[in-house]
Amino acid sequence: MAIAEQQELVAAIAAHLEKGEEGNWSAVREQFPAVSDASFWRYVRKVRTGDVGMPLKKARQRLEAHIISTAASANAIEKRQTPGGPWRNLDVLAHVARGFDDVELLRRYATTANGEIKNPVIFSQCIGLRDRLVATAVKCGEAVIAMDRLAETMDLLVDEVAAEAPDCARRIMTRLAVLRSTEVL
Repeated sequence: MAIAEQQELVAAIAAHLEKGEEGNWSAVREQFPAVSDASFWRYVRKVRTGDVGMPLKKARQRLEAHIISTAASANAIEKRQTPGGPWRNLDVLAHVARGFDDVELLRRYATTANGEIKNPVIFSQCIGLRDRLVATAVKCGEAVIAMDRLAETMDLLVDEVAAEAPDCARRIMTRLAVLRSTEVL
């Protein structure tokens, strides 16, 4: 049975169950004459128990677990007072790479060995996830570039102030060090 037909069958069974007409299945059976009795009742059981779409549900659970573990590892970063704060040690690119690996696992599940799409829903979700990961990586890169430019600007300003007034430069550097040691981000 094709995936589209399976989805139509599941939708029809769910709609029938929502109407409360559990005893009269003939109208639904007539819509899907090619589906065997055993398969039909198996789908009815799956819809009743909520087991329909388990591969997608498992993939979502795995992705949620990955996101939770990523957040937990980010929170567990050593909170020593270093310039740049505790987030300096967060390897964003490694987490993005793990996300791409997870998307690739979903893609492999959604396609056959010869590259044909066997589950278009999961395949299209892979595309969306990959696009969001690329956007995240680009935003992270832009943030790194912006921070580098800011650091270069600060160094330039402090160097120029130090050339004219060394005591003032020392006070600025001391205040910047205090500011960096109390960063939350």
